[in-house]
Amino acid sequence: MIPDELHVLLIGIDAYDGGGSLRGCVNDVDAVQSVLLDRLGVPAGRITRLVSPRSGASHDTRVASRIPTLAAITGELDRLADVVAPHERVLVHFAGHGTQVVLTDDAGRRFPREGLLPKDKVRGPDTVFLADWELNAALARIGARCLSATVVLDCCNSAGVTRAPDRGTGTTRYWPTAGVHVAPRARALLDAGRRGVAEGLVARIDNCQVVAACQANEKAMEDDLDGRTMGHLTRSLCERLGAVDPRELSRLRWGRIWRQVEATVVARNPQQRPWLSAGFGRRVFGGDPHDGSDVGFAVVRAGDGYQLDVGTLAGVTHGARIAVYGPEPATFPPLGTLADRAARRGELRVRSATRTGAVAVPVGPVAFPEAARARLVAPGADARITVWLEVAADPTAVAALTASPFVQLTGDARHADLRLHHRPRGWVLADDVFGDGAGRPCFPTVPHGCPDLLRAVVEHYYRYRAPLRLASACRDLPTLLGVSLLDCDQRLLTPAEAQTAALPEVAGSDHARYEVAEHARIAIAVHNDAERDLYVTLFDAAPSGRVIPLGAAQIPARARERFWSTSVLGTPFCAQLPHGQAVGVDRIVAIGTTVPGVDLGHLRQDVEFADLLRRDRGSRSRTAEPAPRPPAEQYTAASADLWIRR
Repeated sequence: MIPDELHVLLIGIDAYDGGGSLRGCVNDVDAVQSVLLDRLGVPAGRITRLVSPRSGASHDTRVASRIPTLAAITGELDRLADVVAPHERVLVHFAGHGTQVVLTDDAGRRFPREGLLPKDKVRGPDTVFLADWELNAALARIGARCLSATVVLDCCNSAGVTRAPDRGTGTTRYWPTAGVHVAPRARALLDAGRRGVAEGLVARIDNCQVVAACQANEKAMEDDLDGRTMGHLTRSLCERLGAVDPRELSRLRWGRIWRQVEATVVARNPQQRPWLSAGFGRRVFGGDPHDGSDVGFAVVRAGDGYQLDVGTLAGVTHGARIAVYGPEPATFPPLGTLADRAARRGELRVRSATRTGAVAVPVGPVAFPEAARARLVAPGADARITVWLEVAADPTAVAALTASPFVQLTGDARHADLRLHHRPRGWVLADDVFGDGAGRPCFPTVPHGCPDLLRAVVEHYYRYRAPLRLASACRDLPTLLGVSLLDCDQRLLTPAEAQTAALPEVAGSDHARYEVAEHARIAIAVHNDAERDLYVTLFDAAPSGRVIPLGAAQIPARARERFWSTSVLGTPFCAQLPHGQAVGVDRIVAIGTTVPGVDLGHLRQDVEFADLLRRDRGSRSRTAEPAPRPPAEQYTAASADLWIRR
């Protein structure tokens, strides 16, 4: 990366019109600016600085500053969209207040939306903010012209969006905005595209990396830890960048620093979990818009063991074995291969687990890297899948599957998770939906004489099945979450119509609730019938074997959310079949929880069954007042199968 090919927009707001002052946002800008000027070598003329410091505060003056009014912020975003070139990169860093407004339509349904607050946030009786879709649209224009963009949001609810009221020794970066009933302004807010600053950016800009200080509906904190108040995300990020050789900064990838940034933020504020939109393969300062990496589980030292950010809901149960890796290689090698063994930095065994976390202890000598990430290499005995083989099974296949830590062989075909039928053309995989009967969807057939390949396909089925296993375990609020599929073939929808337009449900058949022809256009509606808000993540376990995240949303109590393709309102999903298949089933799974910030990104699987068959197998410590007790952790789920026929 050439430093003078980077455009930078730094926004830091401590002094606000109408109250709500902060102390560390302009310090954040100073710290990021210092990294850019002094260590990366970015010319001062490539940096635009919009700051509103507290009266009497002293700050870095090497880059001229202007006041971050709403007009100034939107003006700079528009300017970038005009001047950036295809080979250039963009970095936007915002530190200040965010806000969330809950809109109510004429039917009484509630829709939360987010935004960033400029210095001039108060104009008479109104609160003015840069709404999520406005920022998303501006950055989409920039992203369409540049090589890559990085957006850092050190503010509250930033993965959804929203520093906030005092708590303990620090200050959070949030400013409340009163709820609004649908009126002309509220109607525009309600009808705009996908809600959430970070979510909208991820959906609309493929070459955009979003770095958020916390998960949706969490509060990001700033604090004085060393005589200088800063946001926890910016402080931790600049600390890690400061430890990297300046000669390596231009090529630095997120995988080398992110897990430590994340762990440091959580240690300083356990109620704040930072969020990275894409994987670890992208460069911190841009230049490589492609990801191509596996995130893995987070691994953080905890006493004599290590804390993992996954638990029994992900098959990480007592006795499970976890392999730990450094930031390289970006993509995990196939399990058990020589490349896998060479890349491992150690192994852990799970000592105890809750549904969303686990504590593990080292097995043998370990040399854990700073940016550790991990993956499951053997689930606990109670988390394996049961597999039945037909009587005529090849003994080499039995031996290969017996050796797999993910598999428990059974002689009871009726209660097996997966059945393997021995056919002349090879092994046929069957479960409650897929099989080899006439008119049934089928997985690719595994040829005979390839026991290692059969084991790899069955182990991939274990990962493909993960959202369905998780959904079956989420029964705290039974029947209070629902999924329905809506037919969009008969009309084109504008964003303004997408939330409220009357759409019929997809029709069914004798054997399926929902059945469509290939290329049919659908939307997915998730209904929350609970008396409290739910945080919902939607997945598609596709017939190809991929597990695809379709979106995430906070759904208010007794409300519903419609999910759209690439999270753009009014853009339907298109039913697709793998090449050569005449019928397939998309398994749509919604996982809901009462606890904000639960990250289910580890369920994503980009590998297909066909890929395996084509592959050559041979070759913190501080005293603070206790935080308010969170609501009881509860989970629920719903699913729907969509049959697709060519």
